[in-house]
This record gives sequence, structure tokens and C-alpha cells, in this order.
Amino acid sequence: MHVRLCAALAILAATFLAAAWGATAIAASPSYFPPQHVSVLPIFFVPTDQKDPTSDEQSRLLQHLTIAQSRYHDMLGGQDTFDIAQQKCLIYHGKSALAVYKAKGKGEGASEYTQELLDCLKFNRLNCPYVLLMVVMSPDWKYPNDGGRPLNGGVNTGGGVIIMSSSTLDANANFQSTLQHELGHSFGLVHVDMYGYDMDTNESIMSYNKAHHSNGFQASADPGILIPEDLRLLALNHRVFPKFTYRVPQDVPSGYQICPNIAKLGPMDMPDGFPYRFDISTPSGNAAGSTVKNLATGVIKPDKGPGITFDKRTMWQSDPSTDGWVFVNLKFPDTVTLTSLTVHSEHSGKHHRAVCLILEVMDGGKFREVCAIPLPNSDALVQVPKTSGQVWRLRFQAGPSHVVALRGLQFFSDDTEIFPPLLPPEVFGVPAFTPAPNTLTPN
Repeated sequence: MHVRLCAALAILAATFLAAAWGATAIAASPSYFPPQHVSVLPIFFVPTDQKDPTSDEQSRLLQHLTIAQSRYHDMLGGQDTFDIAQQKCLIYHGKSALAVYKAKGKGEGASEYTQELLDCLKFNRLNCPYVLLMVVMSPDWKYPNDGGRPLNGGVNTGGGVIIMSSSTLDANANFQSTLQHELGHSFGLVHVDMYGYDMDTNESIMSYNKAHHSNGFQASADPGILIPEDLRLLALNHRVFPKFTYRVPQDVPSGYQICPNIAKLGPMDMPDGFPYRFDISTPSGNAAGSTVKNLATGVIKPDKGPGITFDKRTMWQSDPSTDGWVFVNLKFPDTVTLTSLTVHSEHSGKHHRAVCLILEVMDGGKFREVCAIPLPNSDALVQVPKTSGQVWRLRFQAGPSHVVALRGLQFFSDDTEIFPPLLPPEVFGVPAFTPAPNTLTPN
């Protein structure tokens, strides 16, 4: 049964790819490309010692999901809502008994459930086109605890996951309001206390306000809303809500003091250790309390003053170099093909800009130079000859200080950004770039 279902899920995955990329592009679409569109896929996860969901349970889950879809449409002002992948629940038969999942890892086995489904669907965390809405068949309504998050953290980085219990579906009257809350997490929304609001009284569905609790399929008289901070973030998730636009002042009530910070969820830890971005290291030192690993955290702040705006939590500064060159080593989860990249260097509008990049790729156990390119400004999109590799070295020429400060790196394969930041750089005022067709000769 497990094998047959995996085959059915693989057919579903292939169907999605055919629709999204076109039949000729299925084989050519790299495993590290993020999905063009993300929809919600309802799944019952059945451990080996548990019974399949009844037809009534399947019907009720779909009804709850449809109600939530309509509710998001209303909360987004009728502009958009999420898509449901199909009007039929998938039933996945797990590899282990319930107690085995319960004993695994942190998150009560959530990452193990997710990994099994990704493997069966033949997706990875980077290219999964679904929010995997998993209802685990469990007699304990407290296990697994309700939860949701983006697979790769942040917003607009790909798919997501929600995990709930069948006992909660059967016996918890506020399943509907809980589902709306967990859907929010899977799309990238955070709890309102991350904006400084009270979790018990705030009007957002991302609070724990009991006044929002539903009763079966019936909504509360005060069902909660998406507050301006929620709307601002969902407008960044173009893979789920391509038609939704955050509008000021329409979406910000008069007198409302919106929190200036945009909070984000981190990436999900997965059992296979497959990273959500890339490994990065340097032999050129970590100065000013920074670390080069900041460049893999997916937050790119602007190069601007007044004053010193260096952020040791998100940026990197090298030690002084004797010859004016500093090195950054990259290892992607898989072989990637690069056609352009963006280098965000310098801080505070004047300190430690990189003036030239030499890009190298590991080839036959040695680094081979791909190109040497001047960096005309602190936020520079540069084309490189179309080159494939997993391990790369970036050599940056410093200015008079012999020091380089980097605020971030972005990578493109033709017109697709790969391993995107956790938050789009433009939300911080960093220029957004759209790669032009590459005209450089492939290596």
C-alpha cells in the first residue's frame, strides 16, 4: 500500500510540474529551483499501527480547508486567497508506528513526517510546490501538537508544512480557527508577540485570543483578522498570493502605529540535513564581531547612513588583507548553474566596498577561474558565463582599506533566483534586480 501510494503521489507531482513548467521542461527543471506557485495539499498521515481516516473525516477536512480558503479571501479584501491543490485528501501510509514518530527528534517528529512525504512526492525542501497539510491519525488529541511553518523559513521561499492530529479534527471545536492560524504560519506569518502585541487580546488570527475560537464549522462572532503587519508580510509571498497587494493607507487603519520591523520564522530542521541555502566559509577572518555565515541567513540590509549602520548579526567584515584580496568559499547542496549574481558590499554608505570580483568554480579538484568582473557600485548585479558547479570561490578586491564588508549575496540561474533570501531585500530598501538575458559565453 505504501508503494502504491508513493506512485500516486509521484503522478500528482509530475502533473503539477507539467502544469507549472510545461512538458518539455520537467526533466530540465533543476532540483534547487523554487516553485513558481505554492498550493495547499490536504494529507492524512497514517502510522503503521493506526487506522485509515473515515470518509467523514476526509470530507470534514476538505470542508474546513474550503472555509479557511474563503476566510482568507475575505481577510485579503477579496484580492486573492490560497489555492487548494486538489479536492481530494491524499492518504499516506507511514513507515513507522505512532510511538516511533513520537520519540524522534524535536518537534514531536514533525520533521520526520515531512521528510517521508517529501521523499515520497519526489520533492525536496527547495522545490516543493505545496503547503503539506498533514493530519496525523492519532488517538491522542494532544499529539502531535498543532503547528505550522515555511519549510525554508522567511517568506516566499517555497512550500510549507502544517501538522495536526486526527483527534483534534474529531473532537476540538475550534479546529477551524486553529487551521487558519497554522495556515498563517505556513505562509510565513509569526505570532503577534514578535511585534510587541499581547497574544491573549490582539485581534490578529496569529494571536491566541480565545474570542476567535470557532465552533465546528461555525465562525466566532469575533473571528479575528489579519492585522497590517500580517498583510504586509503576505503581500511578499508571491508564490501563494500572486494577486495580493499591500495598500497604504487602505490596509492600515487611521492612527494605527505599524511595527517597523518585519519578523520572520526560521527554516525547518530536516533529518536528511539538506540545507535550505548553502554552506559558506572564509580564510579571510571575521572582524567587527561578525561571521561570514551571516551571509547564509538570508537577510540583506541596505548600505546607507547616516552614521554607522554595520549590523554584525546580518553582515560580514573581513580582516585587513595584505594584498587587498579577500576570499569567500561556497558549497551549494547540489550542483547549480549560475548565470548572474548580485554582490551587496560596503556599509554605512562609505566603508569597505568590494571593487572587483573573481569567480572561481571547483573543477577536477582545483579551482578554475570563471571570470573577473568590476563591481561598479555597492549593490551590483553582474553577469557571469553560464557555469555549473557545487563548490565555488569568490575573490573580492578591496579598496584602500584592504577590508571588504558584505551585506549579502544573491544567485541567479537565467531568470530564476535560487536560494532566495528569507525576506526580499527590497523590504529593507535594498535595490531589487531582474537579470537580463545572459549574453556571456558559457564555460
